[in-house]
Amino acid sequence: MAILTVLFSAFPPGCTEEIQGENPSKIQTNSAAQHPGVKVDNLTCPVMPEEAVPETVEPALVVMHAGRRIGFCCEDCLSEWAEWSPKRKDAFIGLIAGAN
Repeated sequence: MAILTVLFSAFPPGCTEEIQGENPSKIQTNSAAQHPGVKVDNLTCPVMPEEAVPETVEPALVVMHAGRRIGFCCEDCLSEWAEWSPKRKDAFIGLIAGAN
């Protein structure tokens, strides 16, 4: 149980999904890993660049911008992206285009 606690405590708050089973203790898991996903063009979250984005992401956490599929680590980051200016979004697209 201590190993699970250490493994799952690595997920940042707001970027996890809590699951309760018959066991009363809560287990946190990466929500994108549980769903068949959409292939995205970025490796890190645009809003929280320290957070890796899996190669495939839950469809609800993907947007299209400038012909690129952009994945996010959580709904909060997706909401923040929506508030970004087009210029700031284009700058992020430029970063991932240069990396590919």
